Amino acid sequence: MAALSDSQMQHQINHMVKFIEKEGQEKAEEIDTKAGEDFNIEKVRLVQAEKKKLMTLHERKAKQAEVAKKIEASNQLNLARLRILKAQDDHLKAIYKQTWDKMIALTKDKSKYDGLLKALMTQAFLGLMETDIHVRCRQCDVAAVEGQIAAAKAEYTKITKVEIKVTMDKVNYLGDECGGGVEAYVDHGRIKVTNTLDTRLETACEQILPAIRNQLFGIGNGTRAFFN
Repeated sequence: MAALSDSQMQHQINHMVKFIEKEGQEKAEEIDTKAGEDFNIEKVRLVQAEKKKLMTLHERKAKQAEVAKKIEASNQLNLARLRILKAQDDHLKAIYKQTWDKMIALTKDKSKYDGLLKALMTQAFLGLMETDIHVRCRQCDVAAVEGQIAAAKAEYTKITKVEIKVTMDKVNYLGDECGGGVEAYVDHGRIKVTNTLDTRLETACEQILPAIRNQLFGIGNGTRAFFN
């Protein structure tokens, strides 16, 4: 086989160079295309990740705002309920005060107070069901109470058919803050029935308070319409 001439050799070299350049260019274009694709994929991934992060942040803030809104609504509702309860309590205290004032005024009316003292003593005697009873009262009521002991004893005997002895305690008086009334006791005070005006009012309030609340505020018998 004849050796290649210089021109043929140069031609082969040029052909190989062109081939290599073409291969290099194609490889470069392939790398560039792949890099572009990778870039686009990464860009989309980053955009999606950032979008997801923003959506998560937005959802969290929305939930926090909703929770804060519910808390504020609950606080406002509780404040409203407290205001309502205070208004109700103030109204009930006013009723209690008016009733107390009327009871104190009754003690100034001798005929009415005498009748009340008789009834209170009779009830106290019936509560004790003893034959030897001591009675005490405010110091300012001693004369009034002594004046009704006989009538109260007679009423007790009429009801029970039993005679009793009643002794007025003129040493241990009741405090003026009780408003009036009596306290009957036996066995040196270990057993007693307190029928003073303040205890009677407290007992009456405890017994009729549900009915008063229902009548005034619609609260009672399972109804709480006033709060709704």
